[in-house]
Amino acid sequence: MRRTGWIGVVCVALSGCVILGYAGGGFGDAKFVAHRYEKLVREGWPKPFMAFANGANVDAEIALGRTLFYDESLSADGKVSCGSCHTSYTAFAHVDHKLSHGVFDREGRRNAPALMNLAWQSGFMWDGAIQHLELQSMAPIAAHTEMGMTLQDYLSGIKQNPRYQTLFAAAYQNQPISLPLALKAIARFELTFVSDQSRYDSMRRHQVRFTQQENRGYALYQKFCAACHAEPLFTRPEYEYNGWADGLRRVDSLGVGLSGLDRGRALVTGLVADEYHMKIPTLRNVEVSFPYMHNGAFQTLYQVVKSYSGKRLVVRGESGGLSKAGGISKVGGSGELVGSGESGEGYQTVIDISLDANERVDLVVFLLTLTDRKFLYSKDFVDPRQSPRKGD
Repeated sequence: MRRTGWIGVVCVALSGCVILGYAGGGFGDAKFVAHRYEKLVREGWPKPFMAFANGANVDAEIALGRTLFYDESLSADGKVSCGSCHTSYTAFAHVDHKLSHGVFDREGRRNAPALMNLAWQSGFMWDGAIQHLELQSMAPIAAHTEMGMTLQDYLSGIKQNPRYQTLFAAAYQNQPISLPLALKAIARFELTFVSDQSRYDSMRRHQVRFTQQENRGYALYQKFCAACHAEPLFTRPEYEYNGWADGLRRVDSLGVGLSGLDRGRALVTGLVADEYHMKIPTLRNVEVSFPYMHNGAFQTLYQVVKSYSGKRLVVRGESGGLSKAGGISKVGGSGELVGSGESGEGYQTVIDISLDANERVDLVVFLLTLTDRKFLYSKDFVDPRQSPRKGD
């Protein structure tokens, strides 16, 4: 049976208040918001899963969300904020530790992922436990190993700060300060994390030409990587297994893991087919978002590429092991096709990855074209106490 994870907590915490645009269930249940924030529309990109309607108070909402994102006082030890684990200069990733560190230096169980192009995502966390951006920030706020606050104490901290009286009034006029509005403001700020100004993007717009080496790497990416990390977002709204637990996992007679390893998506769905599957991270800005993988296993891109060389990956594709009842997908890198089996694991693609030393370098060189320095160094994303934004 599929579990709802944080959703039960959400219903209690909001005391009947509704977060606009929330869609329960899996990715296939996500619905587009009717009115989109016009700056989120990108030519050649899919429609965003979520956006806000334009309004007179857009900048005020962003300013409020930005302040909340970087406010360490709203944590159990007064030292941790969203920005503590998500640094704008590293694509909102956390490069200091393999695993995230929270209040009282408590160690989390996963690597803090990079944050960008969030409007085009309908599932959050490595296991997809939360399926709406406005709800996502409640998880780190309440997590013992992250900000360590009760939602009631978090809201009290906001109400007791005179600065928030002014910021909320500017953003939401006569509406009282509330948790749903705080979460909405944080999401509004996070929706501005759009990365689309890399060298790759310039190539697609015919503004620059790739070098021969970049083109070789691009061809290798298309052959071995694109099944999971699809253009133009360089991700898919799915969960896959890349072999990280091979040789480590043990299962009982029912196939349930016994090793104590992170069960990934299975923690949410309860399905054996989802054991050790993780959300597919974007490759955009991957140059700076190390360490890599959900457990921070690798420090360099070359290490990642080398780890994949010689692997056989079975990519489940759009079904994610949950919906389609069998079938065969397009040919993978090996030229081999695989059916779904009796368990309904969906359409699958086999990819045999073979990269010699020169090809690994070529692939890394291509990955460097996905770095968007305008995004990384934008003053609009940093702590407002460091670089105030007009109107803050």
